[in-house]
Amino acid sequence: TPDQQQNNAAYLNYSLTQDFFYHPDRSSLFSGHFWYNYFDKEIQPTMADANSEDVQKDESYRLSLRYARHFSFGTLKTDVGYLQDLLIYNHLSETLIKQVIAQSQIGSVLFRELEFIAGVKVQYQKPETENYISNVDELRADLFGLFNYDFKNNLRVNLNLRQSFNNQFSIPFTPSFGAKWEKNDMVNTAVGLRGNLSRVYRIPTLNQRYWNPGGNPDIEPEDGWSGDMGIDFRFGNITVDLSYYYSSINNWIIWLPIGNIWRPENVREVLSRGFEGILSYAIQSNSLNVEWSSSYAFTKSTNETAINNFDRSVGKQLAFIPLHKFVFNQNINWKRYLFNINFVYSGKVYVTSDNESFLSGYPLLNLRLSKQIKMKRDNINIMVKVNNVTNRSYQNIPLRAMPGVNFEFGINYEFKI
Repeated sequence: TPDQQQNNAAYLNYSLTQDFFYHPDRSSLFSGHFWYNYFDKEIQPTMADANSEDVQKDESYRLSLRYARHFSFGTLKTDVGYLQDLLIYNHLSETLIKQVIAQSQIGSVLFRELEFIAGVKVQYQKPETENYISNVDELRADLFGLFNYDFKNNLRVNLNLRQSFNNQFSIPFTPSFGAKWEKNDMVNTAVGLRGNLSRVYRIPTLNQRYWNPGGNPDIEPEDGWSGDMGIDFRFGNITVDLSYYYSSINNWIIWLPIGNIWRPENVREVLSRGFEGILSYAIQSNSLNVEWSSSYAFTKSTNETAINNFDRSVGKQLAFIPLHKFVFNQNINWKRYLFNINFVYSGKVYVTSDNESFLSGYPLLNLRLSKQIKMKRDNINIMVKVNNVTNRSYQNIPLRAMPGVNFEFGINYEFKI
């Protein structure tokens, strides 16, 4: 088919961040952090409905305050935060979500080998919208404790204990355990072994439960176990990292299209297992630094339980999860210039639970050049990026055309007061 101009796909995005720090004495620190983000976008229509003119505006605020103090027995950290997200769809439909988060934790080295951290976190969110099925809010609290113990034979183990509470769900105890062994006293050579095991329990979001249309009030939390193990080597400037993971999750939540509406559904039992390998190399000199890394991921995620006698998804790969993915990155730093080469190959993905329909895999090549300009107190970073250099035709979602070769230009200005 001939190339066509994509209609209704422009966007405008800008953001602002600000950090403040104050030391009343050598043992205390007050800090404040502010982040603002504005995103005004035209919603890309499907290839079957090229005349759509839907638009969406997102405006987000994040404000947090922290007080930290060092005592003879440990360190106390207390955080309070306010989050606000406003979404306006087609200039008419508004969704405003406000959240308040408070957390306090204390950490102490009980003796030289044992570190202990304990804390509490409380989070409250209240949506204001006509797009929910009902008027709802959510209150959540977490009690947690973390133990890190260092053995003398280069072994470090950690135990994380967490109990969460929610005003709509009864949440079980969710512990996790990890261990890592390292040996790096050899000349230019190091080796490490690691393993982790954790209980997984994830409550569905308010959007997943109450958004209209598409929300599913009957959706259940995800519940299961997850584990991983790995080994890494370093030989001079070369690093190799190999890892394997396995998880068994009941009531896995996935968004699936039902007609023109996307709706979250529970898949009864999902097994996810996979392998990832990362190879990286670095060269450093006075003015030139070169780093490159390549990674390959094999991800097998399958539904293991049938919903009914007509369910053909058992043993099939989950929708929109590629079986194979390869990534290559190279950074060349010369003085204050940075040149980046990014290549990604994403394998084919299935778009239906029975794996009858799929989207083909595709390679993407992206280039980026940036320059940092240092001033007396401020920094300016100028960036130019060329995406999809080879003008590849591909889709991530059915009937949603992705852009061919395209260009980005950005300026980041950092100033100190």
